[in-house]
Amino acid sequence: MALLTNREDKEPADGATMDISPPPPIGCHSRPQAAQVEWNDDPRNPHNWPAARKYTVTILLSAFSFNTLVTSTMVAPALSQIRKDLNIPTDAETQLVLSIYVLAYAVGYFLWAPLSEVYGRKPILQAANVWFCVWNLVCGFSKNEATITVARFFSGCGAASSLALGTGTMGEIWRPTQRGRSLAVLSTLTLLGPCIGPIFGGVTAQRSLDSWRWSFWSTSMFNALLQLIAFRFLHESHAPTILRLRGESEDQLEKRSKPGKASYTTVEVLTLALKRPLYLVVTQPASQGLVIYTGLSFGCLYIVLTVIPLAFTEIYGQSLTMASLHYISFAFGTTVAAQTCAPMIDYLYQRKARQYVDQVALSADVDEALRAKSLNHQAPPELRLFPFIPTILLITCGLLLFGWSLHYGKHWIVPDIGIAMFGAGSQAMTQCTNAYVIDGFSEIKSPSPTEDQENRQTTLSINWSASAMASIWATKSLGGFAFPLFAVDLIRRLGWGWTATLLAMLNLSVGLPVAVLLLVHGQKLREMGRKRIEARMEESKM
Repeated sequence: MALLTNREDKEPADGATMDISPPPPIGCHSRPQAAQVEWNDDPRNPHNWPAARKYTVTILLSAFSFNTLVTSTMVAPALSQIRKDLNIPTDAETQLVLSIYVLAYAVGYFLWAPLSEVYGRKPILQAANVWFCVWNLVCGFSKNEATITVARFFSGCGAASSLALGTGTMGEIWRPTQRGRSLAVLSTLTLLGPCIGPIFGGVTAQRSLDSWRWSFWSTSMFNALLQLIAFRFLHESHAPTILRLRGESEDQLEKRSKPGKASYTTVEVLTLALKRPLYLVVTQPASQGLVIYTGLSFGCLYIVLTVIPLAFTEIYGQSLTMASLHYISFAFGTTVAAQTCAPMIDYLYQRKARQYVDQVALSADVDEALRAKSLNHQAPPELRLFPFIPTILLITCGLLLFGWSLHYGKHWIVPDIGIAMFGAGSQAMTQCTNAYVIDGFSEIKSPSPTEDQENRQTTLSINWSASAMASIWATKSLGGFAFPLFAVDLIRRLGWGWTATLLAMLNLSVGLPVAVLLLVHGQKLREMGRKRIEARMEESKM
């Protein structure tokens, strides 16, 4: 393919033209220099895939995420039956059967996302889902507390793959102006999973003492069906992996004829990839606030999801099956928010992006104007966060309405409204943060105008969105694991109203400062973190 010799020769779409340095093939002891490729017009570029293929991959990833999250909460209504059947002695140990699955997400995120940046998204996703399917079946055959607890942990590790890789894959196949809609599909099914799971689990749990086992067996069968479909229709979207696989056949001689850089062994490559999410948490100011807030909000989410059966059975005297139907209000809120927030995110981004490029073009910085043009009107990721503050307020109001309506025993529709508001806020917040992380960690750095012509052909591609999402999801998992463990005791001590007030104030006091800080100073914070990333890459340490 022809090489790009000047940044002004061609205007790529959404930063898709880039010179990508693929990771070295595993087992290779030399790292070739970047093969310069005109990536914009390449049909293998995921941005150039047909719409049908893009939607197929999106729906498959969403279905995997939906199934694994159904599994996370479907045991909530059946915990009492599981306790009786397996002779679990305490409430805390019984709750651990539910929560340890979410804790395992944290391990899975830090494992699957970095590995996918070495081996590619497709093989890692398929291997992890087979792992999940096997251990989820073991849960259904468990005869004691130890077996189901260990099996739930290992199945959760495998389940984390679709969540860890889904958002990054969406960023790889959809252009920035289309990401709001694609993330709406992914995040809607992601949040619907924890709602549908308890409904299914509640209906199943009332049939007999050990009927809860079919909750595990059925989700494993559904996952196996998805896996068979994925073998045929799931395509690789990780650009360096695509180029590396193609290079083995077409460009092998050209690559190996060029002088190498540093020497990397398989262990060194994997070590660098596995430590990347932790490095991003520690060094990136723009993501640190989101890590803290999303962990808190996800903890609140799992508290609400786990106490819904308790609330409506104790306060309103409803059956377990009837109480589980109140998860529909959460599903309604998430669906409405997805259909409302996604178009809003895309509209604001497109509108503000055009204004951003016009402002840059009027400045004296010609190189920055060319950079904005080469990115096809790509604006700062902070434009994704404009709905963030309203979502924080919506989550807070939903928590307060849910808790105090239960406290005073109001009609059951009132807490349902609170649940719907909380679900809508959680959905919109997830969409905003996911889009922000994708844009913030998959940017293109233009070369300096002082570089010679040969170096001007080389751009630095930083696409660590999967690792960045892994760091955020891992923290969310810790919150989802820890908060439900003390939720029931907290409600017994403080009551429904004051427990909801405590959670609402925590959400407000942490969320608002983070949102304001990112909206006002987000670009400076990202630039600070970006310089650290570039320094590490130049040192060949990341």
